[in-house]
Order: sequence, then C-alpha cells, then structure tokens
Amino acid sequence: MDVESAASRLVSLGPTTTFRWNSEGSSGGLLVLVWSNEVVDCLFSSKNFILCKMNESNGSWKYILFVYGETQVEKRRIIWEQLEEFKNVLVIGDFNQVESGSDKLGGSTRIRGLEAFLDWRFSSNVTEVPFSGPKFTWNNKREGDDLILERLDRAYVTEKWFDHSPDGRIIHEPIVCSDHATITYHEQPSEMVSNTPYQIENWCLAFPEIKDMVQHTWNEEVSGSFMFQLSRKLDRLRCKLQYWCLEHKKVWGINWRKLTKDLRSSGMNINLIQEGEGYIRQINHLIPESQLSFSFWNQRMKANWIRCGDCPTPTMYRRVKQRQLHNTILTLRNEEDAWVEGQREVEEVILSSIKDIYNPVLLENHGEYIDFLLR
Repeated sequence: MDVESAASRLVSLGPTTTFRWNSEGSSGGLLVLVWSNEVVDCLFSSKNFILCKMNESNGSWKYILFVYGETQVEKRRIIWEQLEEFKNVLVIGDFNQVESGSDKLGGSTRIRGLEAFLDWRFSSNVTEVPFSGPKFTWNNKREGDDLILERLDRAYVTEKWFDHSPDGRIIHEPIVCSDHATITYHEQPSEMVSNTPYQIENWCLAFPEIKDMVQHTWNEEVSGSFMFQLSRKLDRLRCKLQYWCLEHKKVWGINWRKLTKDLRSSGMNINLIQEGEGYIRQINHLIPESQLSFSFWNQRMKANWIRCGDCPTPTMYRRVKQRQLHNTILTLRNEEDAWVEGQREVEEVILSSIKDIYNPVLLENHGEYIDFLLR
C-alpha cells in the first residue's frame, strides 16, 4: 500500500514523528515512525534511503540510515557507492543482497551482485552488527524444491559508531505474517529481569474449573497449626492457579508468546533445506490457526469479557503500556547529586538508598533517643 495509508493505520500507536517515501505501485515504499522525547530530524530521503539525525539530551547526536536495497542487481552498485558518503552512522534495513553462501538455502548457489557489495563493505570499513535469533530473515513463501531462505535484513556500523557503541546487537524475530522477519537493534543489550510476582487475572475467575480447584484444594488435609495449614493451602492453590492461567491465557485470542517462541526455536535450527521446509510448513500451519482462534475469541469476548471489564481492546492495551512506560524509572539522581541512567546504574542507586535506610549510621547515644521516643 502507499505510505499515506500505512501511516493512517498506524497513527493510533501515537508516534511523535513520521518520515516517508511513497511506494511505486505495489513495490517499495519507506516509512519511519519515531517514538522519542528527543528531537529527530530527517536529513535525506529517497526510494532507497531515509537518513535520520537523532539529537540526544547530552548535546550529542547520532545518524541512522534506513536502507531498502535495489531489487534489480544491475542498479545495486549505485546504491553501495552512495552509502560510502555516510560516516558515523548505523546502516540498517533490507539490503536485498546476500553476503555469503552461508546466508542462503535453496535456489541457485550463485550470488549475484556480491562483488559490488563487498567493494562497499571493504572501502567503507563498516562492521556488521552481530545478531541472535533465527538466521534467515526472508523466504519466498514456497515449499518443496522451490523454497528459498536468505538473510537479507542486516545492520552495519561505521568505525566511529562502533567506537561509541561496541556492544550493539541485532535481534532476529521469527518470520510470521510477512515474507520478512522483524529485526531490532539494541545499542546496549541487557537481559531485563523482572521480579514482579505473578498475579491471577480477573478473566480466569469466571471459569467453573477455578471454583472447583479452589474448593478441592481447600478440602485437602494438611497437618500442623492453623497458620501452617493456611499457608500450605494458599501455596498449593497459587501454583495450581498459575499453571492453569498460563495454559489458558489468550492475548487477542492468540498466545503470541508461545507462537513466537516455537517459531524462534525452529528458525534457529535451520541448517538444511529440509529443515527450512519444516519451518515454513510450521508458519503456514500456525498463522491460519491463529486467525481462526482470533475470530473465535473475538466473537465471545464481546458477550463475556466486556461484562467482566476485561475486554482486550486496543484502547485498554495502550493504557496498560502507557502506565508501564510511565512507571519505568529511566534516570535517578544519586547521593552525589548527579544523574545516572541505565538499568544497572539505576538499580545500584536504589539498592544503595535502601541499604542506607535499613543500615543507618548509629550514634553512640542512640539508645537514649529510642527510650525518649518510647516514653
């Protein structure tokens, strides 16, 4: 579709800025959506590039170049020559070019356009950003001997960018609805550890299985004091409820987490074309099944979930995400009156503050103050 139609469909996501280059018929088209409190400017756009300048709060700036490679091999050399003009930049997107034989399964073993692409890589001295996840980011949606899988979506950084952000990583998501996979760049990847305890959601309480589970657990014999019996029964019930809710949980009628996990696991184990065929068959099986599941639950949630106040509408989803973003602590001022940012640094400030509260420096006569306060 044209980018105006695409932008209008995505306006409900509330981007702060959008940059675009319209498609030519049914091919091409670039759309960049920005969610940022910082100023982001578009310096250059064409059917193959959108160059953005991101101004950071500390006064520095970064350049990000979004790329859509030429589909015609004979025109790609011009694109690579234009890329040589950009310095201190992250180049990311669909290059439409395979870089090595290991990045392809199926089809011809010949890699067209490789020489011109490698000329750009070596002359520009760019470094490929390492990735994790399924290896192949594109497939031709065919099966059997006609199946082709390739890694076309990548990211490269120039020497200056690498000096500033050497730990950058690309995450490959599994191929789901499109013929391309989603890739995401993380400048400082870190494993986010959530210590939030699991909470039973309201929607599960309407099912008769839950009532039976509570009654059965409460009738179980437990020896010991009354408080010990209560504690044991609550612990058993919590484990049973958590297991049941996670097994039956639906997000928009589809367990996207499980679907993505299954496809990611399959996509990471592709070494032969036969394994790639199994991956595509799994995709072709799961997507129609998910569409049917969505239709089934979409009809029933209007009658049942709205009455319980738990209808998973886009409005409710946005409010939840907004609340999560609002509650996220991005920066804190430490005891030296300096601002720190980053998950680990913020955690250290909070931990240090808690230690100061619960392990205060006690004066020699603190006992007298306690006695005076109690009197």
